[in-house]
Amino acid sequence: MASFSTRYPRAVHILPLHALKSIWRSGALLSKASLESDQTAAVRPTTSGVDEALGFQHKVYFYLLGYAQPWEVAPILAAQLGPSSAAPFPHVALECPTDALSDGSCIVCLWNIAVSRPAVPDVCRGGNWARGTNPIRIAQVWQAYRQSGPSVDRARGFWNDPWRVPTLVGDQLRRHNSLLQRAPRGVPELLVTSPVHLNASFTLWVFSAPDLCAVECLESCPDGLQSRTTSFTGYLPEAPKTREWRSSITAYFRGKSPLPDGLDFDCIRPAAKASGHNYVAIFVRA
Repeated sequence: MASFSTRYPRAVHILPLHALKSIWRSGALLSKASLESDQTAAVRPTTSGVDEALGFQHKVYFYLLGYAQPWEVAPILAAQLGPSSAAPFPHVALECPTDALSDGSCIVCLWNIAVSRPAVPDVCRGGNWARGTNPIRIAQVWQAYRQSGPSVDRARGFWNDPWRVPTLVGDQLRRHNSLLQRAPRGVPELLVTSPVHLNASFTLWVFSAPDLCAVECLESCPDGLQSRTTSFTGYLPEAPKTREWRSSITAYFRGKSPLPDGLDFDCIRPAAKASGHNYVAIFVRA
């Protein structure tokens, strides 16, 4: 068992509802790089370029959650299902336990890889990148940060190539476990080398009864995988636009229509409430 498993026993992959059909077909979660040629896959355009620029394009992302942590702390779910003036796009979660992992197979990153911007003297202030920032610029800033020679504590890890952000690898994780508190939030991310095959240890979590009805229209799911319904604070599954999206997805699941156009599953939703929680990023090597 990894040193973080007691604190973070749950690994959760968040995905838009329509992505389930291609995942059920392959029986696995695939990285963005693996999905480039799949026109039915749900690849988030806001993060795929950053993943490639920073060396994580062959990883599958998970959040790490504690036993008692609510779903509302997961950043993507909070952004896409939480309170907002815009309609929510239906999302679901695939969860598996982390007790089969070990420190020797893991890499931990204490930065938000998708958006974190380190403070580099004479280059930029610390903070978060604006959505749409050129990934090449992001990689250049991380390289400048590396060249500035920050301490392990300030960098929150080591420069473990080929990843272009500081990380903790294997025994570094155990020896520098105290650095976990330096993460910008309290929800770790687990990145696993693609493909991640689904099995009976996974649970599919659905956040409304109408969404579960759509899931049940799929012809089959990986052997042994169970579906469960739970609630999500502020989620309005019957919003008109949400119902329209779900209706199109249901027809797609039933084979009555191709993957519909215009599924804006990665949109910016104004006035979403911040969760106030942090997260760490953890990566598993093949």
